[in-house]
Amino acid sequence: MTKMRFTDAVVLALFAPLVLGQIALKCSELHLIYARATTEPPSGMSGSTTPQQFETAASKTPTKGFGAAGFSLLQELTKLVPALTAYPVNYPADWSGCSSETKGVNDILTQLSTMAKACPNQKYVLGGHSQGAVVTTSVASKIPKDLLPRVIAVTMFGAPPCPEVVKGMCRSYCNKGDDICDGSANAKSLGKCSGKAPGVRRWFDVRNETEEAIHAEASTLWLSNLAEPMSPAAIEQAQEECSGAATPEKGHVTSGYAKSYNRDAFYTKAAACYIFKRLKGVAA
Repeated sequence: MTKMRFTDAVVLALFAPLVLGQIALKCSELHLIYARATTEPPSGMSGSTTPQQFETAASKTPTKGFGAAGFSLLQELTKLVPALTAYPVNYPADWSGCSSETKGVNDILTQLSTMAKACPNQKYVLGGHSQGAVVTTSVASKIPKDLLPRVIAVTMFGAPPCPEVVKGMCRSYCNKGDDICDGSANAKSLGKCSGKAPGVRRWFDVRNETEEAIHAEASTLWLSNLAEPMSPAAIEQAQEECSGAATPEKGHVTSGYAKSYNRDAFYTKAAACYIFKRLKGVAA
């Protein structure tokens, strides 16, 4: 099995749109496309931010544009699929309403189309956290029919329910106490915006310093814990740990902030195992 450093996978993903010739030579078995949560770095992005501008800004952040939960998922999944490549969705992830979501949806569709043409045998995983999960659910019904069979899994955190079109290959994880997704009576759980910033705030928790501090802490934590190349035995052990029963999608009690999915990596590990099983054709 080919081994790739975690950082190499990220670098390849960040520059993928710019080096199509290299992509054709380095097509991975599996490609993760992930949308970060509201306010997660890089900040200051807009609807007119170019891929090159986003890639430059994302490469300077500790979580490389994936956000705390996304970076945690990427690390856990790399333990199982070392040659994984990944792409952080280029969208504002701000409070601008549906315009932010639309930019993310369009970017995912572009990335899928670009990679599918360059890598005809590649499989895809979509995912997101909070606003990124809204982007993910919104794009599901827009994926071209010829590409949808190549999407093997969708995994989200603090998210709306899985869309019907991907229901058989989707997991929507929710910590106990995360009011974005914990409780079907909550209007926020529908994950819909009204086209204005107040509509977004019905889905996303009101921005506060605590949440932003969590993102900053998470970035530092995961930067200091990047995975080194794993031995075949270590990879096999990590894969063996996924052989148990599937983790329930709701109800996990995490210490501290309920909207944090990277601290104990409980659900990001579960998501990685689910993706791995889907890739290998194992019932999950």
